[in-house]
Amino acid sequence: MKITDPNAAGIQPPLSPISTTKTDVVSSGSSAKTSKSPTVNASDDVQLSGFGTQLQAKIRETLSSDPPGRAEQVARLAAAYKNGTYKVDSDATSQGIINDSLKIK
Repeated sequence: MKITDPNAAGIQPPLSPISTTKTDVVSSGSSAKTSKSPTVNASDDVQLSGFGTQLQAKIRETLSSDPPGRAEQVARLAAAYKNGTYKVDSDATSQGIINDSLKIK
């Protein structure tokens, strides 16, 4: 399933992938074995690329520009879900998926 987010316009993808592995060389006699293992270090830190920074700014902008009443609607839905009274309208959901895939509004 392809998800297209109209709010992500203008965000550029990262230029290159980031590697998260390191290479360990283990010697045993005359031959050496190379194994790849995830890099885990207590002093690891995170640095966002330009794409990550743009994405984070877009998320903050989107969250801060919710329409009036959105927070209350989400709270009502969360309470209904928690109480077990939230019922999914499978017909509306499936029709929405079909409409989205056919670009019918």
